Amino acid sequence: MLKSVSLAVDFITAHFGSGRDSEEKIRLGKSSLCPSISQLVLSQLCPAIRNILQDGLKAFKLDLIIGQRRNKPWSVVEASTQPGL
Repeated sequence: MLKSVSLAVDFITAHFGSGRDSEEKIRLGKSSLCPSISQLVLSQLCPAIRNILQDGLKAFKLDLIIGQRRNKPWSVVEASTQPGL
């Protein structure tokens, strides 16, 4: 799983490495000007990160009010960004 994240990062690094100066690198980072960065992030990096977050995640979470609730990788992100936790 970590290999897929590493590979995605390598592709993105190579994408920005093709820029000659800072202005070119900024252009390479704007999806409206360079759609390939969106493709790299959405098809390579996001699925790799989702797989890591989903690994070992229980299918359901017990909620006191509504009972069982389906667990999703986004729940991990939400829980980890709450202040004070």
